[in-house]
This record gives sequence, structure tokens and C-alpha cells, in this order.
Amino acid sequence: MILEKPSAQLQMLIRTKCNENVETRNQDLENIKEWLRKQPHLPDTWDDEMLLAYLRNCNFSLEKTKTKLDKFFSIKHALPEIFADYDITRPELQECLRGVQIYTSPRLTSEGYRVHFVRVVDSEPDNINLITFLKLVIMIAQAYLKSEDVEAAGEVQIVDASFFSYKHFAQITPTFAKKLLTLVQNAFAYKIKQFHVINAPALVDPLLKVVSPFLKQKLRNRIYLHRNVESLVDHVPKDMTPEEFGGNAGKMKPHMDKLIELISGEFNSWLKQQELLKSDETKRIVRPQWCEDVFGLDGSFKMLNID
Repeated sequence: MILEKPSAQLQMLIRTKCNENVETRNQDLENIKEWLRKQPHLPDTWDDEMLLAYLRNCNFSLEKTKTKLDKFFSIKHALPEIFADYDITRPELQECLRGVQIYTSPRLTSEGYRVHFVRVVDSEPDNINLITFLKLVIMIAQAYLKSEDVEAAGEVQIVDASFFSYKHFAQITPTFAKKLLTLVQNAFAYKIKQFHVINAPALVDPLLKVVSPFLKQKLRNRIYLHRNVESLVDHVPKDMTPEEFGGNAGKMKPHMDKLIELISGEFNSWLKQQELLKSDETKRIVRPQWCEDVFGLDGSFKMLNID
């Protein structure tokens, strides 16, 4: 893996933040495995690394972990646009790989956070499908969670929006947007501690006004807009930041090349297997209220009208 294992000191900090007790961790893991086996609508088993990622994300609350896993496998069923066709050789994924760059800092911040940088390098909107782009990001995020070295207390996401346009966001339907927000806020094992948008175009402000009512207050407070890269140094050390974002951690392309090699090789078959791991809603015994966020769309989420 291209990520560095946290130091012993950072590991201790992360475990404290995640309420992780190494003496009871294995039993907690077994409890979740047993629970999975008893759910007729969910996969019988999953990788230990992924289950541990969910336990950490839920601060080792078994009930919260169960709910979040249920939501995740249900979202996978409801969002085939993101969770199906994980063959990295597919033309649309290859085209996306040529048009974007992704860089994840190999080491953690002093708070135990992992920092991710994303930028679109193709200025032609018609060449980048936003849904395919989001799919690629989620694929890579799952590969990181699968890695034993990815233990972190939270995530910092930084996006260079220079080349994002209305054409990109027009590809997103309200139904897809609502399911995606459910995934990000309630189902994926990422604790988003900061979300930075660099070089934000004018359309970002009205877009946020539309989306904000559907964001949790905690997440709304963690979104930062920057008109340029200069103010980013107030949040992320320069030695963890690639040159394209104003840092001195090197270029993004060599890291991206390694990442492509990783998901095309070591994690290729594993990612394809993940397509099969989703809920079977015909076997669900009790349908909780949150299912409406996943499988239903109420009238409150209107079309995104951006001038």
C-alpha cells in the first residue's frame, strides 16, 4: 500500500479517539460477524479490515455499527451507478482516470487525520462524467479502508474545483443526490473532519445553499471555501500538500500512477467482489424508517436550479 503505517503514538491517539480497546476489539468484531450472519438480507460475512473500519467509525458502538453497515449495504443496492461495474479497464473509468488526479498524503496529521486531494485536470466538461468520477473516488476509498495501514481518526478532503462547471452538476438527478448524501453522511466509514473546496467557481455558493438543508449541522460547519490555495496552509501542513495545491510534497502524478497500479493490480479482484456484497431487500424482515432516504424520494428535495 502507498500509505504509511501510523506511529505507535498516533495509533494510541487514534484508538483513544475511536474508543478502541485492543483487549475487547476481537470480541466486538466477532459480535458484528455473528450479527451479519443472522441478517437474511445482508451478506453473511465481510473482510475484517472493513468491519473494523466501521467499528472505529462508530466509536465501537455495536448498535451504531450495525445500523451503519445495514445502511451501507442497502445504499450499494440502491446506487448501482456508484457500486456496480468495478472493472477498472472499462472505457468510462479509463477516461476518468486520464482526466483527474488524486493524491492521499502517505502520513497522517498530528490529529491522526488522513488528507486527500482531488483535482480535475481536463478543462472540457463533456470529457468528465461526474458520476463516474464519484464512483472512482468511492472505489479508491474502499481500497484504502481495506488496507491494514489506513487506521485513521478522520478524513480531510480537499477538492480543486477550478474546472467544475454547471455541466458537471447537471448530470446529477435529485434522486441520486439524496442517496449520495445518505451514503456520505450516514453509511460510509469515513469521518469527514474537514472538507475544503479550492478555487471555488461562482456556482459553488448557490449549490451549497441548495444542498445545505440536507447536510447535518456538524458537516456544514466543516466545509471551507477558498478562492485560491494560499489559505489552505492554515489547515494542512505544506509538507503534506502536493505542489498543485501550494505545498512541497511533490507532484500528484507519480502518486496517481501508483494508485492506478494499485487498483488495477492488487485490489482489482477484491473491488470486483465488492459488487456482489449488497442487501437483498426482498429478504428484509423489518423495514426501518431510514429506508425512505435510500429507496424513496420525498417531495422536499427539489431540482437543483443553478443560475
